[in-house]
Amino acid sequence: AGEGVGPCHTVVAGLKIGATVDFEADGQPNGTATGDDAAGTPDDEDGFTTFPDFVPGTTVTLSVFVMNMRGTPAYLYGFFDWNKNGILDDVNETVVVPVPTGTSANIPMNVPVPAGAVVGMDLGARFRISTNDDLGPTGCAEDGEVEDYLIQAVARDYGDLPESYGTTSGNNGPSHIVNPNLI
Repeated sequence: AGEGVGPCHTVVAGLKIGATVDFEADGQPNGTATGDDAAGTPDDEDGFTTFPDFVPGTTVTLSVFVMNMRGTPAYLYGFFDWNKNGILDDVNETVVVPVPTGTSANIPMNVPVPAGAVVGMDLGARFRISTNDDLGPTGCAEDGEVEDYLIQAVARDYGDLPESYGTTSGNNGPSHIVNPNLI
């Protein structure tokens, strides 16, 4: 069910990502994943304003404001196109976090970034919240919201001096993002 159908949700009170949710008659795709942002008010793509560095081989914790006042458990889904193949449901590209009823707060989403993630290029990321417990990146859900973003995985170069010099990331050591176009 839902194959060939973009992500859609029935907007209901008390279940959302970020501060607002709005209604669209259809998806608003564009090359920067901001079609809905530019299509009227309110701008409901507000679950995230920035993203941390997605470093391959690490786990990144996102803080996501969600609301679930539906009286039943909900789920926050994250879909990440780490291999940049235009598909959001390959192996290791989905993260699901339970959202208990009564939640109106930031919740953590631990996102494992595969060692082979494509770096230095825009990658699709989709977030969905719903009481449905088996959502994929596409298809319709009975309730909730969907938000799309472009993210980037980054490779970093660190120094090699002994740790007494503050070399590692744990000690805020010096690092630089590696630009694959300059290699």
